Amino acid sequence: MALAGLRPPAEWEALDGVLVAAWPVAYDDAFVPLTAAILDQGLTLYVCTRTDEASNDNAEQWLQGRSGVQWLDCGVDTVWVRDWGPFFLEGEEGRQLGDSWYLGQRPNDNHYPTDLGGQHFDAPVHEVPMRLDGGNLLPVADGACLSSTTVTSRSELDPSEAEATLRDTLGCPEVVWLEPVPEEITGHVDMHVLPLPDGRVLSGLEVNDAVLWEAGLEPEPFPMPPAEDLDLDGWTDHATFLNAVWLGEGVLLVPTYQSWPERSEAALELLEELLPGVRVVGVPSEVLLL
Repeated sequence: MALAGLRPPAEWEALDGVLVAAWPVAYDDAFVPLTAAILDQGLTLYVCTRTDEASNDNAEQWLQGRSGVQWLDCGVDTVWVRDWGPFFLEGEEGRQLGDSWYLGQRPNDNHYPTDLGGQHFDAPVHEVPMRLDGGNLLPVADGACLSSTTVTSRSELDPSEAEATLRDTLGCPEVVWLEPVPEEITGHVDMHVLPLPDGRVLSGLEVNDAVLWEAGLEPEPFPMPPAEDLDLDGWTDHATFLNAVWLGEGVLLVPTYQSWPERSEAALELLEELLPGVRVVGVPSEVLLL
C-alpha cells in the first residue's frame, strides 16, 4: 500500500543538517574539508560513531571545539552513509525514513536505519523491500527518480515491480532506469548523473542520453575522468566529478583528484559556468577511491 503524500526531497532543497560517519586518518584529505564546508554553512553535522574506535578518535580530534556537531551512538561498520543511511522522506505527517536492504556483510550498516535511525531523528521508519543503495536513487526537479538497471537485477525484480515498490515506499511517481558505468563495481547512478534544479541532468554516459530525453529531461554532457588503476592494486578505479553533494541550492561540493589536477580544475570551472549563483567547492577525494 502506498504511503500517502510521501516524496523524496531533491538534494538541492533546504536542509537542516548532514549525516556522516566517523572516518579514519587515511580519509582526512576528503572528510576534513567536507565536514568543514558543512559546518561553515551553519548546518548541523550529525556524526555516527563506528565500530572502529580509531576512526571515532580521529574524527573527534578534528571536530573538537566546532559548534554544530551532534554525535550519534550508531556503531556502524563503514563511512558510506549515502548508501546505507536511511532515505529521508517528506510526507503529509512530516518526516519519515525509508530503510532498504544493504550489504549483508555489513550488518551494522544494514540495520542502522531501523534499529537506531528512527530514534535519532524522531521519525517513523518503514521498510523498502528491495536491494537499494542510496547512491541509486536521485530525485529530479519534476519529482521523478533516476535509478540504475543494476537495482532490478540485484533485487531480482522486473522493472514494473521495482517501480511499484519505489512509488509505494519512497514516493517516486516515475522511475527512469539508466545504464551504469561499465565495470564499475557499485553500479550506482550517482556515479554518472547529477540532476540540477532547473530540470537539466548532467550526464557522463552518452548511452543514457536518449532515455533521459524520452523521460522529458534535458541531458547536459559532462566529462568524466579516465578509469585507471591509480594505486596499481589490480583494480580499476572509477572516478567521477558528478558524485557531488548539495548543501541547499547555493553550494555544491564536488570531488576532485590529485592525479588529474587539470581535469579537476576544468570540471569546477564548467560547473560554475553551468550553475551561476552556486558556490562550487572542490573536495579532494582520491583517497576514497584507493
